[in-house]
Amino acid sequence: MNSNIVSGELEEIGFDVLEIGPEGSINNKIHNVTPFYPATNYGYENVWEVLCRKKI
Repeated sequence: MNSNIVSGELEEIGFDVLEIGPEGSINNKIHNVTPFYPATNYGYENVWEVLCRKKI
């Protein structure tokens, strides 16, 4: 499943997606994190993370 689909689904059920990206990329400027997984594998998105909050 690709991150664009998940982002859309989260927005449909009432979440604001603040950031979405490859594993280890969110807030990486503040915390120097080295990703464990590559961003893509065989042309597909690999492991990614989402930062979101519930809409009020």
